[in-house]
Amino acid sequence: MMNPITSALMPLVSEITDAKELITLQDEILGLVYDITIESQKQILKNGKNRNKKNNNNNNNNNNNNNNNNINNEEKKLGMYNEDLYKQLPGPLPAAITREKLNRVNNYNYWVTEKSDGIRYMFYIGKIR
Repeated sequence: MMNPITSALMPLVSEITDAKELITLQDEILGLVYDITIESQKQILKNGKNRNKKNNNNNNNNNNNNNNNNINNEEKKLGMYNEDLYKQLPGPLPAAITREKLNRVNNYNYWVTEKSDGIRYMFYIGKIR
């Protein structure tokens, strides 16, 4: 099952035959996704700071409970938002890189980790032979 972003992009990608065009499209899409994610995270953080100011001014327990629920809801929205964006988005995927492209049978010595922004990847080798 494809997410809405992937569904919308599949017709565009299927028409592209030039590798440079495809790479350019991927870069543009990932740049947009990155910008959207950063802006939404900034907004959520800004809302959290505003909530803290309100809590300092008003020590009502009911108000604090409502604000805690709102914070939890915002955190859930952010988690769902990021997960939806990166699950099936076409673009660069983590890949092991060596001279022989590392033997797939013996891949327990290395892995690729997702960086904090969810777009870039970091290559980690756990054992040198």
